Amino acid sequence: MKALVTGANGYVGRHLTALLAELGHEVHAVVRSHPERLPSGVVPVVADLSQTGWTDALPDKAEAVIHLAQSMQYREFPAGAEDMFAINVRSTFELLEWARIRKADDFIFAGTGSVYPLRPEPQGESTPCEPPNFYAVSKFSAEKMVLQYSPSFRPRVFRIFSVYGPGQENMLLPRLARSVKLGNPITLAGGVGLRLSPIHVHDVCRILAETPGRDDLPGILNLAGPECLSIRELSLELGRCLETEPVFEETQDTPSAICGDVSTLLRHFPDLHLRRFADYAHEVRP
Repeated sequence: MKALVTGANGYVGRHLTALLAELGHEVHAVVRSHPERLPSGVVPVVADLSQTGWTDALPDKAEAVIHLAQSMQYREFPAGAEDMFAINVRSTFELLEWARIRKADDFIFAGTGSVYPLRPEPQGESTPCEPPNFYAVSKFSAEKMVLQYSPSFRPRVFRIFSVYGPGQENMLLPRLARSVKLGNPITLAGGVGLRLSPIHVHDVCRILAETPGRDDLPGILNLAGPECLSIRELSLELGRCLETEPVFEETQDTPSAICGDVSTLLRHFPDLHLRRFADYAHEVRP
């Protein structure tokens, strides 16, 4: 299989391109700047997705397109709104058209679990979405576009929740581990804090790699871990690995949750055994 992966310099992208190459696929990795190193057999494609015409740099065709790229300015609104629109929405349309014209078989889009409302219970794919910010709106808009292309290829949207694993930096769980190690107080709404369903990067990549060619999958699937864990529970587990007792600062605020129901995912991937956080928390480094 000839696969095109955008966002290949990102955390999931690096792991996914390595896995696809290991499985023997021809991998073209779209990156904004040339990386220092790539897995053997991976072909870099340098392109800036914020600029129109970026698809001119792509190869002549690909059987599978895996669109992981997203704006790095997702926390910056309104300053980053233009970049979020350009990369999350416009570049998705441009890539959809590229895939349609070149007769791709599969188009896989990395969405986000943040399109769901904040509720205590895990959210299923049929839950009405309530994107709470510009970033989530841009991703939700893009997934709506992706699904319209079903006559041209197999469009698949994976709403991804809280990825973690080895080598991750500057994301929630490594930052939490750093606070635990340094003894910085961790604020907990309602004494427990936000609840998440963290998923290991290797589980994410395995599912994405096994999706091309499958006609039986629904258009939208949650990609989340098997547990809904609070910040308190995550901190205690990280503290156990770091041999440090976390310091908590409790508030009276009502805790919220961003957790995904993975029952549909597991029905379609019955051999998948999602990793539990306690077994892999040691891979999260401060």
